[in-house]
Amino acid sequence: MKERYTANPFPELALNEADKASLQDLANEYIVSNLDLCMKFINSGRKVDPRRCKPL
Repeated sequence: MKERYTANPFPELALNEADKASLQDLANEYIVSNLDLCMKFINSGRKVDPRRCKPL
């Protein structure tokens, strides 16, 4: 498989330790939030609310 890019088109992101920790906390909160939603969906019998979702 060929690589899509030969060089990274984005400049390197320089973060200090506080910014790195803040981004890691944000990512963890996002994961936990979505994991909670996923578990609620599974526990509800994997049924979606037809008022919120339309069939494709």
